[in-house]
Amino acid sequence: MASDISLAVADGDSVTTTDSTTPDSVSHLTDSTTAGPVTTTDPLTAIGIQTLSQADVEHERDRADQAERQVEIEWQLVEEGRKRIDELQASLADERRRIDGLHTELADARTMAMISGSEAAVLRTQLTLLTDERRRPWWQRWFQ
Repeated sequence: MASDISLAVADGDSVTTTDSTTPDSVSHLTDSTTAGPVTTTDPLTAIGIQTLSQADVEHERDRADQAERQVEIEWQLVEEGRKRIDELQASLADERRRIDGLHTELADARTMAMISGSEAAVLRTQLTLLTDERRRPWWQRWFQ
């Protein structure tokens, strides 16, 4: 089965060819053939590809710069957070020392209250003895 193939060439000439290849013979011919690299000699296409490549490179550089700035900002935030943690830990240690001091003062105050209570009991006992002694008649005090 013959087919006419018409090709348009880049310079404007057209080429017509008659081929006697059948569809069955085409499939096994194309299976074993590998395509070569496509090259273009059109200067506008080359400039366009280069421009796109440069734009892609610039875009990726911008993205990398932005990511680097973001990493720097996040590191600053981490450092600020660490400083704040250190400040809070120092404040916590100060407050714990203050609480320990208050516990000591409370224990001292309770001890003083117990001593004062004991002293008050002694004074009440002495007062009772003295009061009872005065209430007794004078002759009972003499003859004891």
